[in-house]
Amino acid sequence: ALTGYGLDGPLVDDPAYDYVIQALTGIMELTGDPDGPPTKAGYSAVDNSSGMAAALGLLAKIVEGKGGQVDVAMYDVMISQLNYLAAAWLNGGDRPRRHEGSSHPYIVPAQLFPTANHWLCIFITHDRFWKAFCQAIDRSEWIEDPAFRTMRARHENRQKVTAAIEEVLKTRTTEEWITRLKPTGIVVSQLLTLDRALSGEQVAARGLIRDIAVEGGIRGGAFRDGAGDWIESWSVRGPTDRVEVAVTGTVDTTDVAGMLRGHRETVHPLVYLRETPATRIDTALADLAAGAARGATSLLDTCHALSNAVRAAIAYRPGVTGAHTSAAEALALGEGVCQDHAHALIAAARSLDIPGRYVSGYLLADQDGKEHEAAHAWAELWVGELGWIGFDPANACCPNDLYIRIGSGFSAQDAAPIRGIASGPGAEALDVTVAVTAGQQ
Repeated sequence: ALTGYGLDGPLVDDPAYDYVIQALTGIMELTGDPDGPPTKAGYSAVDNSSGMAAALGLLAKIVEGKGGQVDVAMYDVMISQLNYLAAAWLNGGDRPRRHEGSSHPYIVPAQLFPTANHWLCIFITHDRFWKAFCQAIDRSEWIEDPAFRTMRARHENRQKVTAAIEEVLKTRTTEEWITRLKPTGIVVSQLLTLDRALSGEQVAARGLIRDIAVEGGIRGGAFRDGAGDWIESWSVRGPTDRVEVAVTGTVDTTDVAGMLRGHRETVHPLVYLRETPATRIDTALADLAAGAARGATSLLDTCHALSNAVRAAIAYRPGVTGAHTSAAEALALGEGVCQDHAHALIAAARSLDIPGRYVSGYLLADQDGKEHEAAHAWAELWVGELGWIGFDPANACCPNDLYIRIGSGFSAQDAAPIRGIASGPGAEALDVTVAVTAGQQ
């Protein structure tokens, strides 16, 4: 039950909105300038927090493996988020009050300061960082000043401390101060507007925003699956004779010798020992794997040998295999494309109890520098402590900064970048256009 005030209590029947809950839980009274009116948080804090609390409650029941009631009230969630402010009042009678600007109630300095061109956010949590801060801004005399030396002293002399810091920081730009302060370990940052925050490098690196457009489509649910891949659903109401899906974006790539780094997933690697129709092992595949592994001195060496063996056994030739050609069939033909290479490598690895999975993505250019104008595929094998490492038999290499990884799965069907279900009569055909270009460094 996700309600405003819970299933009991005197407010149980009252309507609840984000705005009202902020007022009733003291959040508005805590927000704003000391001499100004109570202020609402700049975003829907109650709605967002309550939704996450409900999701955590449901997950807890799933993990517990038992049914039961999940009672989440917007009011309860925000009372719990008063944390140390509530504790100060309940345990010591210390009623929190607003402080000037963006300052922290207990930590000094911890707030925004104006600079020569904008604002600078500083958060100094320990006296050792205060010492480093004083040295970095050329105010070493503050280190032993009785009014500045300790956190308690700075808290008691808040106005004097902040006025002195503000006078110094106004002499240089935000960028200059960040360059000076960051190497010392001090927590410091610039202040960004919403548009700059959403277009920042960190947002792009984490893949937090994706530009997906479906002509005439209705956006549905989106989530990160157990393999760490982002899934987004759309629906189009018919009748229609065309559905256009356009996905654009900028990706920063780095050559890490094929190793998968910074990828969050919960699926255990041994899950990828599972067989699929495309990666079913026959005698020829098992013999290929056994022969390649003979003489290998390590697990990594074995994986490289398997990739080389698959490349030697299946010549790259478009048009001879189809979407449903299995690894065994491609090996028997001795010809195929990157999909067949990936399936064969996964099957060969699995015959040696090495987990393997199919990866779909894009390739800017092959090893000879020839531009690649279609989607690409390769395999990732689990190499013990090294984790997942990509192998591309089609190009005789491990994926580097020319590759863009989109998603993964047991086979090509499972890892397809786009899949759909149509209802009603009629035939379906998929036409894909890929454009990958290098940006300025």
